[in-house]
Amino acid sequence: MVTGASITMDPFEMEEYATFTDAILVQYVSDPARLRWAGGGGGGGFFVEADAAPSGEFAPAILVTRDGREVAGFAARRIRVYPVAIRSRWEQGEPEARRVVGAYRPGARSHTQMLAILPGGTWVLITARGLASKALARAFREHARFVAARFRSAAGRPYAPFAAILELAAGRPARAGSSVITPLERVITDRPEPAPVELGRAIRRRWPEVQAWRAEWGGGEEPGEEAGNGKVPAPEESAEPVPELPAEIPASSPEPPARPGPAEAPQDAGSAPGDAPGAGLEAEAGLAFLLGQAWPLARPRLTRAFPELAAAATASEAAAMLAQARPGASFWSRTGQAIELYLAWTERIPALRRAAPARYRALKEHLKIGAAWGQDADEPGELAAMAALAWLFRPGERRALERLLGPDPDLPDPE
Repeated sequence: MVTGASITMDPFEMEEYATFTDAILVQYVSDPARLRWAGGGGGGGFFVEADAAPSGEFAPAILVTRDGREVAGFAARRIRVYPVAIRSRWEQGEPEARRVVGAYRPGARSHTQMLAILPGGTWVLITARGLASKALARAFREHARFVAARFRSAAGRPYAPFAAILELAAGRPARAGSSVITPLERVITDRPEPAPVELGRAIRRRWPEVQAWRAEWGGGEEPGEEAGNGKVPAPEESAEPVPELPAEIPASSPEPPARPGPAEAPQDAGSAPGDAPGAGLEAEAGLAFLLGQAWPLARPRLTRAFPELAAAATASEAAAMLAQARPGASFWSRTGQAIELYLAWTERIPALRRAAPARYRALKEHLKIGAAWGQDADEPGELAAMAALAWLFRPGERRALERLLGPDPDLPDPE
């Protein structure tokens, strides 16, 4: 507890009492072709232009800018931080002529920045755009719910997100539409590492600056998305059983069996027929990308269907373990198409929610997402990812999913 002349407060309890120029800028590079690692290897990651590594996770690397310049600095595939605040906005135009737009419009990309502190006490500003922007915002929200569910003040109020460490990771590069990207992932742990009390006090001393930093972008989050800044949503986990991720139906099944309920055992995915191509690096990366878009939702279902994945902390680890355990499963040949559906459905779901609410509710019920199943979500990307995963693992569900999410003359295209 911190005691002042007139204020007694717990440093991790978020309240609205209480701009950063000293924070190190950490850029998330999603394009694997733009980051050259000193030790070899490929893929994107976290890059900082500096004379010295900001923490032990960083090693020498070269960032190749869009105009071909090479910038020396340091890069990391994982970063551990205490997240303080987040802000997002929509931007449109080429890098040299970007302009801020008030809401999504065709061609706009989201831009998210997270203010955080490294374990050594250094302030950092993690910045990401496009799909990585959405992943960064989602990781912050998930972490905020995670912390609120496990850390409380003496009065029973949930702590702020910076009360425990957040670990972010660069996944395996995957093709998303016409681009190759390195997905940004949140590392899930069952044993959160609490922050030192002194760190909480240091953040409190600069809280007016934090608020001003967020206000620079108008308060902060993408439209329709909560970021958990002081208004922490309900905990993400529940004691209720969560239904498993549907396992694949053998190709010989003429009709799909009934979908398993929460208490039913998962079906065995088995192996594909002899002509199945099996798991490859591109298919594995594609599955990791899809899992990463809804990892807290997908993880418990995936481990119920495939118990051998229980030790996976990230979507990339889960995909790699599944590729090793089930290399002959035929779903590997469909990951590219599932990603295309995810991208299309992410654009379709906001219009579905607005213009066809009954079908939107039917979609969530079909995916077993809601209070009745112990998990809930309304973010288009999460719902689209879960739908694409259901399409991927259970071919018998495709017709129902396409009826709910496919083209419809009564459903206008997304604005």
